[in-house]
Amino acid sequence: MRKRNDYLKTAVIQYATSVLQLVDTIKPNNINQILSLIKANTRVLENDVKNSFSKHETQDLGYRDYN
Repeated sequence: MRKRNDYLKTAVIQYATSVLQLVDTIKPNNINQILSLIKANTRVLENDVKNSFSKHETQDLGYRDYN
């Protein structure tokens, strides 16, 4: 579980960093572009976290699949 928590923290920090970098370029004439990029980054983050968690669901915490 700790690996998942660490991964989630890292992903959110990377997302926040990318949003803060966008803040440096905000101007009234590009606000729609900035908002679109933030929405796209949110979708990428969500998909990345979902895929990573489902992929590692059976690999973390000493999980064993007995047949």
